[in-house]
Amino acid sequence: MTNAKQAPLNRKVLTGKIRSSFLYVVEPKEDMNGNLKFSLEVLTPKGDKATLEAYAKAIENAKTEKWGNNPPSNLHIPVRDGDVAGPSGMGDKSAEPGSEPYGGHFFFTASNTKPVTVLDQNRRPIIVESDIKSGDYFHASLEFYGYEAKNQKGTIVKKGVGVSLRGLMLIEKGEALGSDFDATGDFDSIEAAEATDADLSFLG
Repeated sequence: MTNAKQAPLNRKVLTGKIRSSFLYVVEPKEDMNGNLKFSLEVLTPKGDKATLEAYAKAIENAKTEKWGNNPPSNLHIPVRDGDVAGPSGMGDKSAEPGSEPYGGHFFFTASNTKPVTVLDQNRRPIIVESDIKSGDYFHASLEFYGYEAKNQKGTIVKKGVGVSLRGLMLIEKGEALGSDFDATGDFDSIEAAEATDADLSFLG
């Protein structure tokens, strides 16, 4: 009997056309804990079923890779609904459910403490922050992962799935809204990743 190591589950997603908000991907921004992060809010249209199915599959794979076949029942799932109120929707945001730009979209934050790849429409690096803005449209290269957050005493206080930002490729400019690794090759095949038989329970 062989003990072949199981191949890692696919937790990466190359999205379809997403809109950006709170865009800090050329220069990092300090978060609430004082950590500098490259980040954005990813707004995915509800009509983009291929990308949503890819999210769902990547989330399930992240859960399985972290906790096996019996993940905790109280996991925090990052994807939220811009048309509803509450923890699975707008939550503590000041914007009203269904308001611009959240209406008709699922959304979540993706971030990285390391520099990320940012390309223009011709796959050339964008290095000037003013060349892009919140409201612009991109393809995003993302990676989902399971995590357990601990307090200063080492006690686990939260379990969930997070989203790491690997890179962005600009598609088109939009109306403005108030790495030591290279993800350039992630955009060689620009169609969103396919996912079949995906669990779409997070869609409600």
